[in-house]
Amino acid sequence: MEWENLRSYQIDAINFIARKRGRCLISLCPGAGKSYVALFLRKKYPKLKKVLIVCPSSIKLQWKTEVGKIFPEDSAIVLTGSSPDNPNLADKDFVIINYDILNRDKKNSWADYLKNQGFDLIVFDESHKLKNRESARSKGAAALALNCKHVVLLTGTPITSNVLDLWHQFYLIDPMNFRSFNTFMWKFCPLKKINVNKGNRNIEIEVPGKTRNIVELNQLIGHYFFQKSEKEVYKELPEMSKIIIPVDLSNYNDYEKAENKFRKSTGNMLEASNNLQATRMVIGQGKVQPTLEWLKDFFETSSDEKLVVFGYHRAVMEQLHTSFGANKSVLYYGGMNDKAKEEAKQKFIHDKNIKVFFANIKSAGEGLDGLNTVCNKVVFIEYSYVPSDNTQAMARVRRMNSTFKNYFSYWMVAENTLDEKILKILDNRTKNNSLVLTGKEISEKELLMELFKNR
Repeated sequence: MEWENLRSYQIDAINFIARKRGRCLISLCPGAGKSYVALFLRKKYPKLKKVLIVCPSSIKLQWKTEVGKIFPEDSAIVLTGSSPDNPNLADKDFVIINYDILNRDKKNSWADYLKNQGFDLIVFDESHKLKNRESARSKGAAALALNCKHVVLLTGTPITSNVLDLWHQFYLIDPMNFRSFNTFMWKFCPLKKINVNKGNRNIEIEVPGKTRNIVELNQLIGHYFFQKSEKEVYKELPEMSKIIIPVDLSNYNDYEKAENKFRKSTGNMLEASNNLQATRMVIGQGKVQPTLEWLKDFFETSSDEKLVVFGYHRAVMEQLHTSFGANKSVLYYGGMNDKAKEEAKQKFIHDKNIKVFFANIKSAGEGLDGLNTVCNKVVFIEYSYVPSDNTQAMARVRRMNSTFKNYFSYWMVAENTLDEKILKILDNRTKNNSLVLTGKEISEKELLMELFKNR
């Protein structure tokens, strides 16, 4: 890929980074080519010689591949292991590390080792993973960011829970203007007290309240924030059609027992949460057989097509993969190593006999490229309760370089069950939450309260 192949919004993003002196957050919708923004920034400004890329483990090799395409003469290394063993990075132009090992060994961490390596640019990809200021990875990222002049954050979903997710991301960019989390919290999302039942007693806890002072918040972050919506990026691509496939649970008796147990737990939020998750698992298992039947019917009339099937529970996806046939499908989940994940992806893309890519939403929902070259349809046997996760998943097939004329998402929904009710709650929340960035996602507590309404 060359400079002339960049889209106008990517060039705009690169120029925005330059105007902000190399410290900002770039938010482009999934599939819009965020990595190219960072790499061509370096190409435009050769003085940014030594680059550190921090990203999820699942896309480390993908970053190295992209670096090799754009900078074939430069050297790149992917770091592994919980702690450094004095690797020689002096001659490396690109160093790539995943969040999980950044600060795992507190006595001998990669973060402490890397902060003195003289990087000219640090790129934090999928920066929403640094939203928790207390996490080890966030503390490691802060140590790096405070020791580098140019820091660029990339994410398609800067908010996944509430606006407090923003604070640490922008602290990495400008620790002076975002030096106090408490000040940010009380101004834009103050805590509120609620009573919850734990065991046999009520206790009072504090949780994030409603977002306020939205105009002031947008003005504050707007100085460092570049965003392009899906409609702006994909204005030349057709919208993805959403098709609901009603299904009957094969284990409806088990479902009724699980739902009744959930309904009886209204006085105890922790118990209700656990029972909801148990019911969710029963629903997933009950949709396996009807989904297999639907897949059989689909391929009888569309034998040349491929499908990406998303689910939430690993056990559900393993059952689908085994029953559908390991000779006709591949499985992709978080417990696989990076090599095995890459092999599964390549097999799906290049083997004409492999028809289905069974994947866990969380592990395959971000940073997984290439599926869109052979597929334009996704199926949800299960969905995430975080709407942005589902959006990320659909973006695996509808991306900037996609060439299909149509895109479809099929949702297996168990009618007259919690499965159907929760999907409607999430759809309504997604439509009504566009005030701050991409919208405030629904919390589990809010979801539980919605489910208990008018029961």
